[in-house]
Amino acid sequence: MSEMIHPVGGKLKDPSLLLQAIVDSSEDAIISKDLNGIITSWNKGAERLFGYTTDEAIGQPVTMLMPPDRVKKETGILVDCRRVTITTRVASLGCALYCRSDSSLRTAAR
Repeated sequence: MSEMIHPVGGKLKDPSLLLQAIVDSSEDAIISKDLNGIITSWNKGAERLFGYTTDEAIGQPVTMLMPPDRVKKETGILVDCRRVTITTRVASLGCALYCRSDSSLRTAAR
């Protein structure tokens, strides 16, 4: 990775620390999963939105956040992701997810 300049001045020794700070401080839920659909990272925004702590979420299937009628679609998405090459453009997907706190359905579409 190329050198990054610290906003206050000077060079960052580890640019990944800046990215980590951005993710950690985001109000948005930022979640990553592996190609098997297992949650591998979970920020504070995800804790607030879904009601699961980081320890509860990491290692669990991402389908725990989805209504049952969307699980099959996620399986198809994972299959497609395994076929994606570095030059393939992936379209944005709408989603419907369950929140733990009140089991209500929240929907986001693009």
